[in-house]
Amino acid sequence: MKTCAILVILIFTALAPRAHAEFMLDVSGSYISENTGSTDVKDDATKYYYNMTGYLRLAKKWWAGWSYLGITMTGSSNATGESVATSFQTSDTGPTIKYFFGKGEVFSMSANFNVIAKGTYKNVVTENTEAWTGTSYMVGFSIMPEIKSRFRMGVGLNYYHAAYSKKTVDGTETSESNTKSWLFPTLSLSKSW
Repeated sequence: MKTCAILVILIFTALAPRAHAEFMLDVSGSYISENTGSTDVKDDATKYYYNMTGYLRLAKKWWAGWSYLGITMTGSSNATGESVATSFQTSDTGPTIKYFFGKGEVFSMSANFNVIAKGTYKNVVTENTEAWTGTSYMVGFSIMPEIKSRFRMGVGLNYYHAAYSKKTVDGTETSESNTKSWLFPTLSLSKSW
């Protein structure tokens, strides 16, 4: 993880002289409530997502910056035969890039690699709260027309994937691989100066 952080710092240092003085703040979020299930297993869940990213313009259509995102999923599952509360939360941060294209630069694609991903998971089988640490990435496609000068609003579709390598339960840390993936829509706002 330290190697990744050093590599990111070197990349931003190399790109900084080319960066223009323009700054963009991008905020996005999502809320989903669902009730899924079959004859045997029924799951109810409420899912929240939020992200705040600060960008510097690197070129006409390219922006680079740093992102902070959070995901919370709570609900219940009867996978064990009775309804048990379950939850997953994560706070991730890392570098990100964004590319605008199309007429009026209405469309954009973004990608970020979160060098730090810290999650907690309520295991429905053991009923333990587990702390997970690792990395994650997210890619997205957005349609964000300019509403006013330098102000954009739109919707996007994102894919998130986290890979955790360590698990801590009651103070005991073990090496264990866990993953979490989610495909979801977002509402986004951005303002540049």
